[in-house]
Amino acid sequence: MSRNWEEIIVLSGEGGRITLLGSKSLDGTWIFMKETNETALTDILDDEDLSALVRQKSKEVADWEQAIALLGRSWMRLRPRYIHPEFKQQIWSEVTSKDDDQDLRHWERLCFNHDNA
Repeated sequence: MSRNWEEIIVLSGEGGRITLLGSKSLDGTWIFMKETNETALTDILDDEDLSALVRQKSKEVADWEQAIALLGRSWMRLRPRYIHPEFKQQIWSEVTSKDDDQDLRHWERLCFNHDNA
């Protein structure tokens, strides 16, 4: 059975993008995986190296804590580009739970605005 993957959160940083993908089962539970896209590497690597590095997917995980762990320790320092409507509150809770002096305005805009632009 093929899964229908949806973007849960899209983060951008220098050189690429990290996307947490989710697939909702019929019983309402989610599974997650991370996809990275390092398109900036296309300028420095040859075609053989690119196929393995430019797009990578992680293993699938079955709970929110594991999903957040897939993103790495500093994911909240990246620039959010999209947050799935069903996960806005959870993401906001994750970002604001850290004792950290980061600028939250991009997070706030995506978590509380309905346009998610």
